[in-house]
Amino acid sequence: MKQHDSTIELSNFHKQGNVDEDMLLDSLDEIKTANIDIADSALRSISIVTPNLEPKIYDDQDFLNKLLHLCRGNRHASIRLLVKDSSLAIKRGHGLIRLAQKLTTAIEIRKPMEEYLTHNLGYLLADNNAFVYRENCDLHKGIRNLDCKYRGNTLLDLFNQAWEHSEEDNQIRRLSI
Repeated sequence: MKQHDSTIELSNFHKQGNVDEDMLLDSLDEIKTANIDIADSALRSISIVTPNLEPKIYDDQDFLNKLLHLCRGNRHASIRLLVKDSSLAIKRGHGLIRLAQKLTTAIEIRKPMEEYLTHNLGYLLADNNAFVYRENCDLHKGIRNLDCKYRGNTLLDLFNQAWEHSEEDNQIRRLSI
């Protein structure tokens, strides 16, 4: 099977679309705040790519409340997550997993096939135009943009490709039985 490498599609990511609205993020707190703000602005959809459900970012009560608010405010809300390895999050009782188990029609967590997420990329995309993008989730650096349809569509296309070749995470499914 041919290796899929989304870094090719993202090679000029920093130079495309509405870069005037980019805000550089240089700390964990800035990334957390940006994710909360963008989740709060979402009207219909949130797509998240994360290596391990990063508890310092996604197991935050303010963030979880924004997701809950989105789901309660729009019966057609869709929150999809691609998580490479959920084992540590499951052991720690991650709040986002518990929320997904309660809101099964709105929140879905899947594990992508290895060839679709081979690097340490992470992002949160809301309504296909607002995003927090991090090339390397081990570093607390990234970009926040509230209005870039071009790059939002790029991230959504990559997400959808990986989503189509993903499967339900057996560890999470076991917990929900």
